[in-house]
Amino acid sequence: TYTEIVEAMGMYPAPSRILWEQAWIISVIATAGMIAPGKRGLGIETAHERVAAVAAARGVVIQAIGRGVHGSHGAEARRTQLFHPEAVDLRDFDALVRFEPLEPTEAHRLGGSEFDFAWSVNLPSRLGSVDAALGAMEAAMAALRPGGIAAHAFTFNLTSDETTWEFPELVILRRRDVEALAARLIAAGHTVLP
Repeated sequence: TYTEIVEAMGMYPAPSRILWEQAWIISVIATAGMIAPGKRGLGIETAHERVAAVAAARGVVIQAIGRGVHGSHGAEARRTQLFHPEAVDLRDFDALVRFEPLEPTEAHRLGGSEFDFAWSVNLPSRLGSVDAALGAMEAAMAALRPGGIAAHAFTFNLTSDETTWEFPELVILRRRDVEALAARLIAAGHTVLP
């Protein structure tokens, strides 16, 4: 499955964390039946990952949000960040992928409950604090339709559940952080996969 997904991304299979994270996200949303024509996906604080390209190549409408690249906005950020010709035809990409320069916590400004899935890759490291990262992942749930799914890949602290890294460009979540988020999501009526 890993090889199939990585090749669909236009890459060569390799022992790479970056490739694995993207392949895992695509696998999760595909297994849930969310990669199909007419489905809608939300990419949160997207960078150069290929999830949007793979989904758009299969007819999924993608709305990406984030801060842009080097001050770029709209079409420029969309093309510089998300377009990968090895994975998607330019006509399909232009028809199906949009980029909005919004903060990760502002997904609600797109309109509520309109997405079938949401994803992020290494979101905590881009937000500067554990609380901001957990808040962004929790806020993304408001953008999902009932039955929608969110998949987030991030750096995880395996050595301590007490101390961690929390800097402007490096935030590493602990088990207790993820468990606290899961508890809040369950209390709000969401299902959290093990």
